[in-house]
Amino acid sequence: MTTISTPYQRTLTSSVLTFLESRRRETYLLAAVVLVAFLMRLAFLVTVPPNVTADEADNLVNVYHILEGQGPGLFGLDWKPAPAFSVHLMALFMLIFGKTIFAMRLASVALSTVALIPMYFVARRHLSITASLISTILMSTGVWYFHFSRSGWENIHIVLYELMAIWMLELALARGQRRFYAASGFFAALGLYGYFSGRIVIVLLLLYLPFALWQRRVQARQILLGYAVLVTVTVVAFAPQLPTIVKQWDYFNRRTASVSALTTTEPVYGTTDKAVVLWNQVERTVRAFVLMDATLDGNTRYKPPARSLFDPITSSLFVVGLVLAAVRWRKMALWLLLFGLPLLVVQIPSLGVPDGARAIGLIPAVYLFCGLTFDKLIARPRLARGVFQISLLILTPVVVLSNIGAYAEWMREPEATAARQPAVDNADFPLWQELQLERARAGQPGFVVNEWQQMRGNLPALAAKIAPSTSSKTIKQPTNIPGDLATFVAAFGRQGSGNGEFLEPRAVAADRDGSLYVVDTGNKRIVRLDANLQPQLAWGRSGEGNGEFTEPWAVATDNAGFVYVLDAVGQSIQRFDSSGKYLSRLGSDLGMYRPRDMTIDGDGFFYIADTGRNRIVKIGREGQIVKTYGAPERNNPALDQPTSALADAQGNLYVAEPTKKRVLKLDPDGRMLLQWEIPPANTRDAPRLRLGPEAQILLTDPTRQRIEVYSSDGVLLGYWGTGGLGDGQFQGALSAAAGANGSIYVADPGNNRVQRFQLK
Repeated sequence: MTTISTPYQRTLTSSVLTFLESRRRETYLLAAVVLVAFLMRLAFLVTVPPNVTADEADNLVNVYHILEGQGPGLFGLDWKPAPAFSVHLMALFMLIFGKTIFAMRLASVALSTVALIPMYFVARRHLSITASLISTILMSTGVWYFHFSRSGWENIHIVLYELMAIWMLELALARGQRRFYAASGFFAALGLYGYFSGRIVIVLLLLYLPFALWQRRVQARQILLGYAVLVTVTVVAFAPQLPTIVKQWDYFNRRTASVSALTTTEPVYGTTDKAVVLWNQVERTVRAFVLMDATLDGNTRYKPPARSLFDPITSSLFVVGLVLAAVRWRKMALWLLLFGLPLLVVQIPSLGVPDGARAIGLIPAVYLFCGLTFDKLIARPRLARGVFQISLLILTPVVVLSNIGAYAEWMREPEATAARQPAVDNADFPLWQELQLERARAGQPGFVVNEWQQMRGNLPALAAKIAPSTSSKTIKQPTNIPGDLATFVAAFGRQGSGNGEFLEPRAVAADRDGSLYVVDTGNKRIVRLDANLQPQLAWGRSGEGNGEFTEPWAVATDNAGFVYVLDAVGQSIQRFDSSGKYLSRLGSDLGMYRPRDMTIDGDGFFYIADTGRNRIVKIGREGQIVKTYGAPERNNPALDQPTSALADAQGNLYVAEPTKKRVLKLDPDGRMLLQWEIPPANTRDAPRLRLGPEAQILLTDPTRQRIEVYSSDGVLLGYWGTGGLGDGQFQGALSAAAGANGSIYVADPGNNRVQRFQLK
């Protein structure tokens, strides 16, 4: 058979491999991989994942007590219960970087990134530089590993401990130096101090001893002495923890007992027959972790639903590498143990297979086997070598980009947020934290997330408890308010999907040239009208792609003439020019949930009412977060499902909260200045705020079917409109926009039309 590779392909492949294999560049390449991995983990760390899970929150309760001098000691037990070492490590990060979600997750970011260094050198003991780098890169961006790298939970830490222990052991065996045995024992002890599945690290090292003696018979005495050092260091390093464990043995093992499928008296997969349970556990474990069966969801907090723990390319490379390792089992025994022991000792006995948290210790083995596949296939002497090798090298960036994209997509899904419940919403975190710190200072136990979700039914009262506002006041409205503040001029539209027809138009905006943009929600499109309500063009259709809409909900224009459309289900903003040409997308990475409105101030900043997250998000022109309102820090009120927000020329923010029956006025720092009462409304058919002429505030009132005009101090100046089908009447006065010379345009979704009024 003739080869299909060309001289150019062979030269290109050779150049790439030569560059990668240059030992001079090895350090720089590894440093680059580690740096990029670290920066990727830091990106959007506060908002992605979108909330603080119960496990993260319970860890933080211990952290707060430690910071206030009330928590478990360094060698005490935390809430799980497990050695408190890990929460002390988190406390150190929060002491240095502040009491934030970012600092809470930073320990996992740092340790999971550092783990890439021993990962590379463990691979390098058996693989080429190229294959070692590829396996390290793939692990750094794998969805499973990447997700736990961004978690305020310590289970990811054991990857560092086990890889360091293995690396030090291999150096010890190769060089015969006892300091490496001691280092291996030290990291085995850290495994004992960490997440409960980290206890297998010392077991892994001991199980490898017979293989080490068999492979190095001449060095048997030296190896036995080295292992004696390893075990001694492990015991000595873990000794301070032992008295607490001995005294509280049953308590210490409570976590292990609570997740065991083999000791529970409850049915597992519908049976209490232990033999059947064990068979089911083995079958599910093999399907999930060997065959990569995507139909086994397990705990969807830890992986996207209906997907394998690994992407298809990684899964294929892993299976090939596993077979290669099994064939060469004498040399690859340590890697096989690294893969098999977490399954045998932790996963098979545990409830909820596959459980990404408990099985996390096997992640390095999977990518080591991927590297083994790369190493063997790249070095293959025939098989159209040039084309084949370059194809393998191209696979790496393809997998990396695919995994990062899959993670981002997963985190944007409302189902991902729901799967993490019970949880503390990011917007509620500062208030939740302050209440927990208050209890910690008083030496009282903290409250769990389920309790918090009951408490948060009255967020403003909780916020006032820890941050009473002395500057806010409630506006009492005058009597005899005029109800004819505007005159009807014209209406346009009827029910339908053709030209001049609407299906539930829910928003309208006017641009600098006098054109109107109507969100035709039912038809999944935007319709442009001129100032006299004559149709000019329309664009959009149903879908999730660029220029397509799932549930278009709000529209705004800026001073540059761009048009922005907020999709409440797509949870992002699309930017168009005035002719409807798609330009870009903003906000996809903000972790929004059912946002209900969007406005733009004179400086081009967006204010998004992220209703489902109980916050207002201020972002810049390219989607970067500038400020979040609704984080109830001192003198900043908590928000409850805000549906609209508007900034005036002075930077003051007006926020509509229909479930709390009020509009708030906040200063630029988010402190409450005043509030006024409005009728209650649901968040779907909710009032919206817009700027009117002469810095007045327009507020749609869908409950009373009218448009209200307020002064900047919250005083009602007048209103117009009633419910009905006639001119000047509304069936759902949901959105208004101010045009030139006192013109006001109102979207009237129940009547499927837009109306124009003239202020008196």
